[in-house]
Amino acid sequence: MDYYSGTPEPENYSYTSPGSNENPNDNDDNNSFFKTHYNAIMIGLAFVTAILILILILTGSTSSKGDDGKALDNNSNLSELVVTGGTMTPDFMSGTINYTIRAKTNKINFSCKTVSEDSTVFGCDDEITVTSDKITHEIVVTSKNGKKTTYYLTIVKAQDFQEE
Repeated sequence: MDYYSGTPEPENYSYTSPGSNENPNDNDDNNSFFKTHYNAIMIGLAFVTAILILILILTGSTSSKGDDGKALDNNSNLSELVVTGGTMTPDFMSGTINYTIRAKTNKINFSCKTVSEDSTVFGCDDEITVTSDKITHEIVVTSKNGKKTTYYLTIVKAQDFQEE
């Protein structure tokens, strides 16, 4: 004979066989019920997250925009770097950020142009006085949306170095 206990409401309803010492709430059917619902909730959350990301991408909310609504330029490269008073190696290439300058005099000058006219440059159009055998100089280009590229210039005295 089977016995029923509890109220007839489903959340409080339990079934126990006579002579059974098992807890009716500790069976595989209940665990699989919760696992199934947990997995369904997690899949639903992943789906909602994917939809939100897609909306952000399609509306352009992931990119920086200016006051006029146009996307801000993120190019923070130089298009030109000219050195006077020394020899730069390797030859300038926009994607190369490390250079060595062999100073022939104690005054080195730099002039730069950026790929984007909206970018700002710090450390260019400067005159550097070579006071030691090795100096490090940085040129930092910042794009309109805040991306930065730093060019590292190591200035060393050339063998034919002359004081001015």
